[in-house]
Amino acid sequence: MHRDVQIALFGVGLLAAPLFAQDWENVDFVTHSTLQAVQPDGRSAYQGGFPLRVVGIALLNTEDWLDPTPAYTPAYVPYAMGGEAELFVQALDRSTLDVLGVEYYDPDDFGGTAAWMGQNYGNLPFKGDPYFSYTDAEWTAELGRLNWFGGDSVTDPIRAGDLVEIRARAGLHYEGKLNINEQHDKDPAKDFEVVRLAADIGLPAPALITLADLKYPDDTDIFDATRATGGERYQTTRVQLQNVWIDSSHSQSWLAGDDLWVTDGTRTLRIQLGANPAFDGTAIFEANEPFDVVGVLNQAATDGTYSTDGYYLIALKPTDFFSPPPAVVAVDSVKNHGTAGELAIDLPLVDGVEPRVGGPTQLVVAFDRDVYGSGGPPVDDVAVSSGTVEDVTIAGNVVTANLSGVPDATVLTVAFPGIESDEGQPCTDTLCIRVLAGDVNGDGEVSIFDLVTVRDNTGLMATEANCRGDVNGDGGINIFDLVTVRDQTGGTVGSCP
Repeated sequence: MHRDVQIALFGVGLLAAPLFAQDWENVDFVTHSTLQAVQPDGRSAYQGGFPLRVVGIALLNTEDWLDPTPAYTPAYVPYAMGGEAELFVQALDRSTLDVLGVEYYDPDDFGGTAAWMGQNYGNLPFKGDPYFSYTDAEWTAELGRLNWFGGDSVTDPIRAGDLVEIRARAGLHYEGKLNINEQHDKDPAKDFEVVRLAADIGLPAPALITLADLKYPDDTDIFDATRATGGERYQTTRVQLQNVWIDSSHSQSWLAGDDLWVTDGTRTLRIQLGANPAFDGTAIFEANEPFDVVGVLNQAATDGTYSTDGYYLIALKPTDFFSPPPAVVAVDSVKNHGTAGELAIDLPLVDGVEPRVGGPTQLVVAFDRDVYGSGGPPVDDVAVSSGTVEDVTIAGNVVTANLSGVPDATVLTVAFPGIESDEGQPCTDTLCIRVLAGDVNGDGEVSIFDLVTVRDNTGLMATEANCRGDVNGDGGINIFDLVTVRDQTGGTVGSCP
């Protein structure tokens, strides 16, 4: 952080008092959402001051993000920072609080906070003197004090998934968020501390997002000062960015510490690879191959301090990139209508109704990519909650399942235990179809409204546009359909769970 920003922070009470000893038991906990609050221009809105304590789940192993290797420079070398280390900590969610039985603060907290430390503060232009830098021995001692990887005598460093408390004497608003740090000063009065409260609690489940959650269609960042949406909502948290692929308009590198760019065809996002040497330059995905990536959403504001842009994703290891499970995108229920031939009803993926007598007999299910069977009996690739799977065929991204014996007034679930992508990702989607003969308008009950619909179409040949009204499937909408609906009047079917 530059000197002018430090001066500004004096004005809002963010600098710590120069006291090394601290009675932490009497220091208040602060929520991440309070600490990271911002104004409409992106400036910090936090007014609580220091010292403070925050609690959360460590999102990474520090050595997988920045390189802590000591590299002291005894002469001034601009911006040569030497070793660096940073820990990202995410707010505890309500379920984790319930399991742990802790009440540190508001269980509705969200977001996270970063704690950063560098070795050669003296190489920053506003310092310009090696006096402010840690020697190699001092630096490894500092890492050891924090129980971070690379520190003196550290045999069990803080790990991703640990529950930790960060005790902060100072911090700076930098690159769009308020960071806990030493304010570029090795004076112990500025030290922060990290206390492990419990080991291996587990990483929080990543929030499922798409680029549309982070950017507008014109590829500019979504900034919401209330932090209800956009990058601010997910900043310093673990996310799973879904259905993106390599943006070939940017140069790409799969080396540790380098950048990738991804796109959804409209928006783009920078992904910075962590320091993990497992990123060896080998492309994990080629252009046009869709994938998901799990990482920590971070911000690097363009003016270095408080801009409303600059969100990007940190990916820590190659296995953070993976092909998502194949997803169902459409389903048709196809039945024979006599002289009119086979006609399909396009069903929604949840709560769609099959109103024709005999229930669904053929489901044509489209996926978002080509899919494959398990290699066993094809009928085992599809499972239904009632009735029988008679036959299954797979062609490209389409699975066709022939069914029999699905009873009326049934909520039918359809799963795909044997369907997987080319990369072996199993399908986890489940369809839910309501079966109710005579429910022409699909509202879950057979009533006068269904009779009126059939009456208004009486005399027409069945087509895909009106075949819901040909409930008996004889190829035309006629008196026999009216009788069937009349006889079914009063019937209902439940909703999908």
